[in-house]
Amino acid sequence: MIRPVRNFILVGLLITLAAAACFGQAKRSRPTPPVVERAVVAPTPDDSVKVGEASISRDPYADRTLVSTSLDLLNERRALGLGVAFVVAGRQVVRPDVVKFQLSTHAEDFRFRANYGFQFKTDSGLFALSKVSRRRYSTSIGVNNEMDGELSFDAFEKLANGTGVELHVGPLVFVLSERQRQALRDVLGTVGGSSR
Repeated sequence: MIRPVRNFILVGLLITLAAAACFGQAKRSRPTPPVVERAVVAPTPDDSVKVGEASISRDPYADRTLVSTSLDLLNERRALGLGVAFVVAGRQVVRPDVVKFQLSTHAEDFRFRANYGFQFKTDSGLFALSKVSRRRYSTSIGVNNEMDGELSFDAFEKLANGTGVELHVGPLVFVLSERQRQALRDVLGTVGGSSR
């Protein structure tokens, strides 16, 4: 009596295993739909190119290209960071309308005041930035002060090709070194057809 029950259980187990194997094969043969993620993806390092001190970053998802450089400015009283950048549509670097500038410092004892001008002085003239704005906010590492402005590309071209470049921010004056002026020329040089 035990033998027929054992055979019945064994046959049932074999049928179950065979059915499971067939079901698994059938399930694997169906194509799996691709997983689509909606997260914003930053450009990969392959999408970034250095031209001297200028960086060209392409963002294919937004179909735009960013050209930028950053400079550390020092004088006897203060240290500031200066970012210089422009964005153009598409993957080709073409002549933009404006170039944007951003000054920043983490000094808690300093503030970009409303009456502070934001201008460059060179042998070829004085270039006052337009659309100047100021921000001061707290971060996890302290206070951040920022001042933004922009120049037309024509004015930036004259500034980058100038000699004796000085940045005037309120009472502060920063004399740009040859390396810093070359970084501005590197940004300029990324644009096809601009004079260097």
